Amino acid sequence: MTTWTQLSIYTSEASRSGTRALHTAILATALERGIYSTMVFHAIAGFGPQHAIPTANQNGRRV
Repeated sequence: MTTWTQLSIYTSEASRSGTRALHTAILATALERGIYSTMVFHAIAGFGPQHAIPTANQNGRRV
């Protein structure tokens, strides 16, 4: 089992389905990636893809 103290998930506007809250989109993205236990502490809206930095887990796999 892998435990992270911090994991960044970047989601697109298309993932939000219009009225979907940002934290809900983040949790859905986590589930799609196989992360089944997630707590959102801080969600920031308004950053474009030019600010997104790919995040790697402890094994170097992109998340």
